[in-house]
Amino acid sequence: SLSTDELTASDEGLGITLDDVLLDLAPGQRPQWFLGLYSPYGVELALDRYGVLDKLRERGYDHVRVDFDLDHGTGQRMRLRSDRGELLIDLVARIERKHHPWRVLWIEWLMMQDPRKAPARPLLPGQEAPGLGCSLDILGMLVMAAERLELDGVAFNPSRFHVAWIARGKAE
Repeated sequence: SLSTDELTASDEGLGITLDDVLLDLAPGQRPQWFLGLYSPYGVELALDRYGVLDKLRERGYDHVRVDFDLDHGTGQRMRLRSDRGELLIDLVARIERKHHPWRVLWIEWLMMQDPRKAPARPLLPGQEAPGLGCSLDILGMLVMAAERLELDGVAFNPSRFHVAWIARGKAE
């Protein structure tokens, strides 16, 4: 239900931004956003609307910020950090076109962790902290992103066996 205008919006107030002026001067050009569509504010808005920020607030993360590294070596990187700078979500993704005729949202890396929570059980291989408990929400949002970008699907190469085990049966 989020509009493209909401997902590309800036949080710099309700006035005219430099991006607005540049878009008027170069029609068809879009600022460099995550996957060519999502602004940091748009990502925060989506996380809020789909309940992820509520789950983070329940865990004590009242304020978060989104930052991008659009020139990451294997895709574009989006990170969600707490107000203390703790890394909560780290995502590296790209639009993959090499499997003609399909275009997919390729998830190169996805890490979700709660660095403040003490492990209640042994951590899974590769984990540094327990999970955030919002993996289905985030994966659902990635599927919606692929639909919005008119892609054919979402794909990834699991880094560990338990990731493949958790993902089994989720594809249709």
